[in-house]
Amino acid sequence: MFYLLLFIAMCLAFRAGRVPMRVAAFAAVCLWGAYESFYGLLQIIGLEPSFNPAFVLTGHFENPGPFGGFIAMTMAVSGGYLLRFWRRRRGFYRAALFGVAALNFTLGLLVLPASMSRAAWFALAAALLSVLLMDRKSQEWVRRHRALCFSVAGLALVAVGGAFMMKRDSALGRLHIWRIEAMAIAQHPLGTGHGTALGTYGKVQEQFFREHLPDVPESVVRVAGCPEFPFNEYLGIGMEAGVLGLVLSLAVMVGAIFMLVRRMDLMVPGLIAWAVFALASYPLSVPQTSVLLLVFLASAVPSRYRAASGWKCVCLRGLAVAGSAVVLFTLMHPSRLEGGLVDRSAYREMYSRGYFLYQSGQHEESNEILAGGAGISSDPMFHVIMGRNSEAIGDAGAAEAEYLTAWYMVPCRIYPLVRLMRLKIRCGDNAAAISIGEKIISMPVRDGHRNMLRLKEETAVSLDSLRNGGY
Repeated sequence: MFYLLLFIAMCLAFRAGRVPMRVAAFAAVCLWGAYESFYGLLQIIGLEPSFNPAFVLTGHFENPGPFGGFIAMTMAVSGGYLLRFWRRRRGFYRAALFGVAALNFTLGLLVLPASMSRAAWFALAAALLSVLLMDRKSQEWVRRHRALCFSVAGLALVAVGGAFMMKRDSALGRLHIWRIEAMAIAQHPLGTGHGTALGTYGKVQEQFFREHLPDVPESVVRVAGCPEFPFNEYLGIGMEAGVLGLVLSLAVMVGAIFMLVRRMDLMVPGLIAWAVFALASYPLSVPQTSVLLLVFLASAVPSRYRAASGWKCVCLRGLAVAGSAVVLFTLMHPSRLEGGLVDRSAYREMYSRGYFLYQSGQHEESNEILAGGAGISSDPMFHVIMGRNSEAIGDAGAAEAEYLTAWYMVPCRIYPLVRLMRLKIRCGDNAAAISIGEKIISMPVRDGHRNMLRLKEETAVSLDSLRNGGY
């Protein structure tokens, strides 16, 4: 209902001709951000339910990360306005805009820390810093107070280090994801095609650990997983569309930001925040942040199409190419938006269907379905079930290969090795089973992972039986 009323109000304002479109868009972004922040506050105090039972605060999002990014983007828009016009608030028109911006920024400050999103904080800081550096008076002030600025920069570096240590494993996990994605782009410079980014990620990570596992630090092995998002929109596009797609996606952002900065548009801090947040998250896979991107890019389009020559003509033509590239890469993104929610059901449905066929004894049909799911997902459980199918039809060699593939994809998980150990026991290869069991026992398991602890205890019992000749 809120969005409907907001849309109707904007349409009436445009029709009356009293509010410029860019100003109305600015007010709409601020009001949207204020509404989401207020809803988040209601979730914190328990008056509204969370959209994810694992978190208290999510807004109208699936988890706090994208919510924090959205809040940071809207705060960047309102914060940029406050910094630029805090001395010019005379008249009802400016006072109303200033009040809307101040409301959104204040509410955002109350909920952004609770989101625990470091990427959101970095995005907001980068956007507001860019606004300050674009102001001539601020530039002159920096020149006169260089020592103070260097001190603040030092404190900022300390804060960055603190943010890294606050969720160290998460930060190491993001760095590892970027490393694997960069390797994927290097191996497939022309891209792997629509919808294959996560499947490609799983294959490259499996190859990486298969070749370098003994040399990889334990901290990296511990944080390696099977992400459902690329956690870097530019690298995600690069995996699917290749180096050309990666370069053009960056050109889109740089070109749009240049056009907004050239006009000192109200939306420039928002687009900068979006661009920074996209380095460590997945805003294209979230409807709300995708809509914000469209608003920011639409603001970069010149309001008048006049004849231009020289570098102006080049900029306008480049912007048209950039807009076309944005549409193309959005359509090529692995996540599909359906009904306002990110649709990740494709490979989940394939897994469910494949598992059902496995339970029904239709093992070859199950493997066909699961192989297709493994091409669009980095989850090693596809290969585990494929191994069980192969084991059921008597192909022990194929089963062993699938179990090893699943383990190398995420080597901190012990279940694929448990399946492999059981396979070796059935085949009568007790020496190999003992070796695998010792490997499982030596692997660290967190106290909170009950299933892994249970599997480890069962492995210890089986290992004792093997050593005592019980099998």
